[in-house]
Amino acid sequence: ITSTPPISKRIKLVFSASIKFIEMIQSKISDKDFLAQISNDTFVVGVLSFDDCDKIKSFIKNIIVEINKEDLFLSDSNIFFNLKSGVSIFPKDGDSAIDIFKNSKVALESAKAENKNVVFSSKEVRDSIQKRYLMSVYLKNAIVNDELYLNYQPQVDSEEAKVIGAESLLRWKNPNLGVVSPFFFIPIAEDNGFIIDIGGSV
Repeated sequence: ITSTPPISKRIKLVFSASIKFIEMIQSKISDKDFLAQISNDTFVVGVLSFDDCDKIKSFIKNIIVEINKEDLFLSDSNIFFNLKSGVSIFPKDGDSAIDIFKNSKVALESAKAENKNVVFSSKEVRDSIQKRYLMSVYLKNAIVNDELYLNYQPQVDSEEAKVIGAESLLRWKNPNLGVVSPFFFIPIAEDNGFIIDIGGSV
């Protein structure tokens, strides 16, 4: 849910958006299913009436279509929905409610990181999130341990055949991981708020 009003109005907006979302979900699930809100913008939907992935995908697609049609106004403010969902399936992704919930949260984190509407739980997804978590820990330590440094790449005027400047390139060499590509660690730094600390350390 995205909005930028003052904090007092934002509380009302989030509450109104939550009610709207709950009503929409409840209209699309059966008496066998359940819906729970666990934070301002996070909901758990237990769907017992679907028995395969295609039905679940269709259900989520319909929710996305419906929610994108909604215009929610409150005191001249407009709420835009940005739906991300993580899905785990019993018994493939766990044999207990705790495991199913935990793995759906991991899939949700993957959906947020990859900017996808829906991600299904899998070993690959869980391994990827675990790797990102470990990398964030390594990266936080890298700032303290001065593992980040700059390389300077010369900029050459091809017509004059002379160096006219240099481009600074951030690099990271970890004793356990070796040289880590900035294409991998920069997004992790941005997601975890490390960019300012990195800027101050190099």
